[in-house]
Order: sequence, then C-alpha cells, then structure tokens
Amino acid sequence: AKHYEAALELYNEAYETCDQDHVFQLNAASCLLRLKRYEDAKEMALAAHETAQKIRASFEVLGKTLCRAGVAAMRGGDLEGAVKLLRQSMTEHREKTALESLRKAEKALKVQRETEYINPELAVVAKNEGNALFKEGDFPAAIEKYSDAIKRDPTVSSFHTNRAFAYFKLGEWQSVEDDCEAALAKDPANIKAHIRLGKTHMLRKQYHKALEAYNAALKLDPQNAEALEGMQKTYGVMGQRQTPEDQQARMQAAMQDPEIMAILQDPGMSQVLQALQTDPAGAQKFMNDPSVMAKIQKLIAAGVLA
Repeated sequence: AKHYEAALELYNEAYETCDQDHVFQLNAASCLLRLKRYEDAKEMALAAHETAQKIRASFEVLGKTLCRAGVAAMRGGDLEGAVKLLRQSMTEHREKTALESLRKAEKALKVQRETEYINPELAVVAKNEGNALFKEGDFPAAIEKYSDAIKRDPTVSSFHTNRAFAYFKLGEWQSVEDDCEAALAKDPANIKAHIRLGKTHMLRKQYHKALEAYNAALKLDPQNAEALEGMQKTYGVMGQRQTPEDQQARMQAAMQDPEIMAILQDPGMSQVLQALQTDPAGAQKFMNDPSVMAKIQKLIAAGVLA
C-alpha cells in the first residue's frame, strides 16, 4: 500500500519479537530505500547480512542482503562503497539483479572519477611537459603526458594531434589514426590532424585515403605548404613503377579498407566494373555519373584498378 513508515515500524517490531530472521531486516531496508534514507537502508541491509550469517543462511540469501546494501549505497552516492558491496554480493551468489547493479555502479564510478579528474589548467601543464619530453625524443613518456592532458580536459582537440605525432614517431600507425579521428571529431578544422592522417595513410600505402586527408586540409587552407607537399609526394609515389611486392601490399591495404570493400560489394558498382572489363566503350555512359566517377577514382588511387 506504499505506507512505508508504518511498514517499517512493523518490520522493526517483528524483528524485536524474533531476532533470528533476516527477512524482517531486509524488508525494513526496502522501506528505507523507498523513503530515500539510503544510509539507514545500507546499515539495515548489512545488519540483515550479519543475521543471515549467524543462522547460516544460504549463499543466495547472503548475496541478496549485500546486493540490497550495495544498491542503497549507490543511490546514496557512495559509488565506491556500492561497487565493493556488489562485488562481495557476486562472490556469495551470482545473480542477474546484482550483476546489473554492479555494472551500473561501476559505470557511474568511472564517470565520477573522470569528471573529478578534469582540470583544464593542469591539462595545459601536462601538455607542456609532454612537449618538453617530445623535444628530448622520449616519445613514450610524452604520450603518457598527452594522455593525462586529454583526461584532464577531454574537449581540447590539439592534445590528440600532439599524441598522434608522438605515436607517429614510434610508427604506431593505428594509434595515429585513432587520435587524429578523435581530434577531428572535436574540431573538424584541425589541419594538423588531417595532415598527420595523410602522412600515415601514405606510409601504409593507402594512397586514396592520403589524398582525401590532404584535400581536407587544403579545403581549410589552400596554401598550406605541408598539405601541398604531401599531395605531391602521394601522386609521385602513385605514378612510380611499383614492384609486385608493393602492388600486393597496396592491394592488401585496400582490401582492409571498409570504404573500398563497400564500393566493391555495391551491386551497381559491380555492374560498372564488369562493363569496364568487357565493354570499355559502353561503360563510358556510367562515367557521366559524378558519384560513380568518384568511386572509380577512389579504386584507382587505392590500387584496385589500374
């Protein structure tokens, strides 16, 4: 009937009459939860756990009492305490409700810690320390400092490009790409992110992606010397006579590119590619479609088409 105060009094009276039954305390804890008296609810659930231990209740019961105490702690804002209690609950008895509550508490605790760690001023300090280490050539230590800067202030795009450059020096190409993509998600106008993506794609023989990255940089700054140079180098490498090993490596890189695979698996493009092989003259009608032409150029740049 939702008369929680009255129910609480009766459960307490029942426990005084029979102090060997944990159920009265557990029910009282439920009432306290609904009354938003979270600390009292936690203490009552822990008292129920002690009673259950004394009477040698089942592991399921022991887990249930700890789960209720953990839920009370979580609702009361004691996330560390909640995680501890819910993990203890899981060691007593692995149960769906406890597992869901544990995951929720762990996620909330992670967010809380990340939020508490944020400090833009200390982020700048960490970035400057990273820059100093980078200049000394200690790239792993620089990465640690840039990572700390990102945690201190997740809104700054340039922290990612700084870390990407350190990863670049270590040849960790995927990490470079991940950081550049993260930088661009925060600031699409980050030219350095586009350029470092272009350099990385070129080294990985993903020339079509390198051209896209440099083009994106040049749209932001048409006179950017680094982007222009990167574009020229990419076209230069593409125009060179390649060894069979280079061609194979380039093809393998293209086959790992989801965008290239999507083009090749497109039924419409399959028809166009087949026409190019069997009837080149007749295939010219497809070239009037700008989207088809763009995909063909992308396949050529990727080395899939000659």
